[in-house]
Amino acid sequence: MQKSVIMVGLLLALLLVAVTAAWAATGFAGYWVGTWTGPSPDGGTRTGEMQLQLSYSGSTLVGNFKLSNTGEGPVWGEMDQSTVSGNSFTGTGVFIGSGDNLTMKGTLNGDTLTGGFNIQLVKPGADTYTFTLQRGTNPQ
Repeated sequence: MQKSVIMVGLLLALLLVAVTAAWAATGFAGYWVGTWTGPSPDGGTRTGEMQLQLSYSGSTLVGNFKLSNTGEGPVWGEMDQSTVSGNSFTGTGVFIGSGDNLTMKGTLNGDTLTGGFNIQLVKPGADTYTFTLQRGTNPQ
């Protein structure tokens, strides 16, 4: 009887580990929408909407995003290389059109994704932005 209880306990523990690993591997995939905040050219702060679509290509998290209220109209970008560790990811990408490189980091907490991105502009230096997104339904 005691061996049966131990075996059931071990099986439940293994199942929990497998479910947690599967959730972490798919947890970021999907459509996210919310706001971004960062510096504006006048020295103040600018905020706009951010839409982010994430998926997996093998074990690599990839995606595309759109930023509004940038001062240059909507801006699109792609994230092409990222790694996932637990409930966090770190990735790199590029803005479509300008070719400016970016790095992005995010942390998943339920249906909320928070993080930030740095833009490596053609000129030296980097601007830092933050975002808070909620899991949503792609309007397309």
